[in-house]
Amino acid sequence: MKKIFCFVNLIVLSFFFSLSSFALDREPYLTLGLGTGCIVYGDDVETSISGSSRAIATTDALIHLPLAEQLNFMAGTDLVGDFVISGSEHFLRYDYAFLGGLEVLTPLTGLSLSVSYAIGRRTDFVALKDENDDLHTWHGSTKWGNGFKFSLDYDFGALTGGWAPMVGAYWRNMPRGNDKRDNIIAVYLRIPIVL
Repeated sequence: MKKIFCFVNLIVLSFFFSLSSFALDREPYLTLGLGTGCIVYGDDVETSISGSSRAIATTDALIHLPLAEQLNFMAGTDLVGDFVISGSEHFLRYDYAFLGGLEVLTPLTGLSLSVSYAIGRRTDFVALKDENDDLHTWHGSTKWGNGFKFSLDYDFGALTGGWAPMVGAYWRNMPRGNDKRDNIIAVYLRIPIVL
C-alpha cells in the first residue's frame, strides 16, 4: 500500500512540476525507448535450456517535465523481457517497474544524467519437460521491490537543433526479497516526442 501511495504522490508532483515548465523556454516531452541488455539475477534463476536461444528486450516510456534550465523531473515505466526458448520449453521473464526521478542536463550539449526511484517486480513463466517428455508449466512473481535506476543519455537533436534520436545506457538495481537483487544493464535508442 505504501508503494502505491508513493507512486500516486509522484503523479501529483509531476502535475505541479509541469506548471513550472510554463515559466521556462523548454517544453515537456515524452520519450519512447527500445533496447537490449543483460540481467544478473540475484536468486537461483535458470537462464538456459539445452539447445535454446535467448533474447533480452527493454522498453520504456518516460515523460520529462522541465523544473529549471538544466533539470527535468521524469516519470514513467520500464519493461524488460528475458526470453529463453527451445521448442515447447521456455523461460519467459518480465520485469516491470514504475519510475520517478531527476534528470540533469550537463554543460556538454546533449549529454544528460539521471537517477530514478523504481518500484517493480518480476513475473516468470516456465515450461519444462520431465524425464518422460511430459511438459509442465507454471508461473510466479517476486515480491514488489523498490530500487534505483541510473541512466546516461545523449540527445543528437541538441547538436543538430532539430529532431534526432537519443542513445543511452542504464543500470537498474531491483530488490527481490530475502536480500536478493536483480541487476539490469541495458543500452537503448529513444525517440523524443514533444507534447
